[in-house]
Amino acid sequence: MSAGDAPRVELPPEFRSALEDLKRLFMWALSDARLNSAGSAWADVQRTRSAKKKIEIFNEKSLGWREGCANAIREWLPKFVDLATGNPEVIDHDPIQWAEDSVWKIVEEMCGIQRPQEGKVFPSDWVAHDITVWWFAMASEGLSKLISGHPLRPWSAPRWLAHRPWETDELLEKHANYLRIRVNRVITDEIALAKIQRASKRIGASKASETNHQASTPEKVIFVRRKGKTGADLNFTDNALLNTYESLSGILGEVRASVIAKNDKLSIKELKNRFGQTDLGKAADDKDWTNWIEDFAERTRPKAAALVFLEKKTGLERGTIKKRCSKARKRGRVTTRS
Repeated sequence: MSAGDAPRVELPPEFRSALEDLKRLFMWALSDARLNSAGSAWADVQRTRSAKKKIEIFNEKSLGWREGCANAIREWLPKFVDLATGNPEVIDHDPIQWAEDSVWKIVEEMCGIQRPQEGKVFPSDWVAHDITVWWFAMASEGLSKLISGHPLRPWSAPRWLAHRPWETDELLEKHANYLRIRVNRVITDEIALAKIQRASKRIGASKASETNHQASTPEKVIFVRRKGKTGADLNFTDNALLNTYESLSGILGEVRASVIAKNDKLSIKELKNRFGQTDLGKAADDKDWTNWIEDFAERTRPKAAALVFLEKKTGLERGTIKKRCSKARKRGRVTTRS
């Protein structure tokens, strides 16, 4: 049985519940930004007779909607990153990419804008979304217009805002583009910050690992390379087997994310360059790297791949590996070699 034969795991209830709560809270934050800005706009607009002043208020509140959305994204996007990073086993993408896709999906639904396509800031086939029309109607004419049975479509802006019918569409498109540009900029910046933080943590963890390694070396299975192929030195303890299994599972999780992020078009050379100096790189041969690219293209789980790998390299049956690891956990591992 290959790693690719392992059954795919459904979303754990705890993760699914947390994700639903996170989506709901983020949606509420975006909804508050829209409702509060539109309501505030109408409250101020109806108190003045000057068309010039009304337009100033309208533009100011439209800016408030954009900034309210930006603040919501700054607050909640990092939480999507944290949720994905803390649960790599159930994420089929790079955690940060998954967070970006998840946030954009909600933003499109709650803000009525389209995610910019690569190389294009503005969509070529723009159509006013009901949410955009709703905000304009609420901000310029108030709640009574919305609950009086008057249809939103077709909607024409009041004359103080747009003198001619075609100016309504221009106005809707202009402000929708302002919102799209602002939201896209904030999401892009937050994703860049998340990548910087991840790289910083990896560098810090690498330095800490190097420092700890000098003081104590975890007991692990020793792999021997002969004629381009690797095999395990069979003189190892249960503690060494468990430490090796957990180390390989973690690294294979990163390998899996890399393969999926590149749409399964990752080369053996690229994987070796990135993971060659890890425990996995020292234990794997070319055939192993090829198998992992194929297995992770099928969304095999890292722990399943680690079990298959150890089964092949040690000659132990999978059930035996699990039992020995379980014994080591129960009695407490000896983490260092004497």
